Amino acid sequence: MMKNSRSFLRYFPFWETLRRYDAAWLRFDLTAGMTVAVLAIPQVMVFALIAGVPPVQGLYAAILPTIVGAMFRSSEHIITGPSNATALMLATVLLSTGKALEGEALLETVLMLTFLVGTLQIGCGLLKLGDIFNFVSYAVTVGLTAGAGVLIAGNQIDKLLGLDLPRAQHFYGQVWHIVTHLGDVHGPTLIVGVLTLAGLLAIKRLLPVLPAELLMLICASLLVVVFHLESRGVRLIGEIPQAILPVSFVHDQFGEMRRLLTGALSLAILGMAEAVSIGKVIALSSGQRVDINQEFIGQGVANVTGSFFSCMTSSGSFSRSALNFKSGAKTRLAGVFSGLFVLMVVFFFAPYARYIPISALAAIVILVAYGMVRYDQIRLALRSTRADSIVFVVTFVSVLVFDLQMALYIGIALHALFFLKQSSQPRIRRLLPDAEGSFQEVPLTAKSQRPVQIIQFEGALFFGAERAIEEAVDKILEHDTVPQVVIFRMKRTRDFDANFIVVFSRILTRFRARKIPLIFCGVRPELQALFDRSGLSHHIKHDHLFHAEAHLFESTTEAVRYAYALLQNQGNAPAHPEAE
Repeated sequence: MMKNSRSFLRYFPFWETLRRYDAAWLRFDLTAGMTVAVLAIPQVMVFALIAGVPPVQGLYAAILPTIVGAMFRSSEHIITGPSNATALMLATVLLSTGKALEGEALLETVLMLTFLVGTLQIGCGLLKLGDIFNFVSYAVTVGLTAGAGVLIAGNQIDKLLGLDLPRAQHFYGQVWHIVTHLGDVHGPTLIVGVLTLAGLLAIKRLLPVLPAELLMLICASLLVVVFHLESRGVRLIGEIPQAILPVSFVHDQFGEMRRLLTGALSLAILGMAEAVSIGKVIALSSGQRVDINQEFIGQGVANVTGSFFSCMTSSGSFSRSALNFKSGAKTRLAGVFSGLFVLMVVFFFAPYARYIPISALAAIVILVAYGMVRYDQIRLALRSTRADSIVFVVTFVSVLVFDLQMALYIGIALHALFFLKQSSQPRIRRLLPDAEGSFQEVPLTAKSQRPVQIIQFEGALFFGAERAIEEAVDKILEHDTVPQVVIFRMKRTRDFDANFIVVFSRILTRFRARKIPLIFCGVRPELQALFDRSGLSHHIKHDHLFHAEAHLFESTTEAVRYAYALLQNQGNAPAHPEAE
């Protein structure tokens, strides 16, 4: 009973935190929570702007999903809420619906997407699919992030310039709209945006400890009030409801599930990939072991909960998570406090937020987007391997040519293809006895006059390796001196499948037709079991199988002795290979 109780409680890490909580940690968690909230308030409004949803949905998502995520996530330090990449993906998915969504229709679609994303994430966590996200490689992540940075900045330039343009479906369309409407730039809007951008750069350079984004939003709002800029055409974000997390339902959109499922899957994959990368980085500093599957569950529960309270889609925020850790957070309570502080600000100061100019938010977005293009990461992706450089470039270009959703799938698929190509190239070498009684590796093409040839296979022998195996056998049988006995060393092989059985059945048939004995050495129990289950062992003589031993090359040495004894009995070779 106790064991079942512990298994159940592991899905509720918040309980364990409360059970072992030390009162001395409270001031650290309170301070970190307040610090994160100060950063979160302008950030989440910016991310809402990126997503094309009302800023209040970003604020709401920094409250309840942040609190719930902190309670259910594995990491003590990851902060849940809107993120730049997730916001851009949400915008992409909304645009892909092909509808001009506004008002209630927009809210219902966002909430349905958030609900589906959360459900998919919970399912992935319960099914323990965390390892799958290793296919979202470093090169894919860097390409997506850099491309998203360029895309985000490009989508905000019209707001910085005060242009009222339709939303283009692709990046190049947006650039073309801006270039052809430069004569319509609104002066007061541009001045507010440029002053905000200059102020941000100055504060970050001269006084980096201050919350630059929050300070500049306050300054920009004061400019609007003092100089009556609203009457001069400067667009503001407008009224923010003072209601605390209004309850909303997604039942009206259940008929839309199939249409939104692809987009929800993209959002879920991106959110979980962010969770994996943030979890790894934070764990390196904190020393905490992060359960990726529990991270998925925590993120999913946060999104499902948020979908009933007018919240946009949430993910792990790298900047707020890093700030949370650097601010001295001891436990997940810091995330809970962060959500509560944002709630207090929304409740008491919402009426004043209406004066925030959109061009000021756009300036913050552009600066955030610039920070997403990490040149050190790009250099690493380009200089590591040819495959990584290709994956990075293709993913980056795909973001700009297509959209973030398509680029994610293209990047993952391309990385998987390179991975399969690499895995389908088993290392096949000749082994030659050396003077010390061991063996040395030489290329398969190396000349050898020995009557007994030893071929060593290494790596995965699944369906992708079929061609490489067949070509290796061709080289053996078409060699200038065809061997009288061939030994296959199998100790370093893995990942066998049905294709392996089919290929080796053909190989055995070819060797029998040439009257060349084929001996297997280094046969591990799992390979022997596969031989037995498939019936392949019936086609291999019992004394032609040498099982793997504890000592290096022990079974290989035994197989070589047996092969020379076999030839000696036929009167075709010396008794020992050393006699050659």
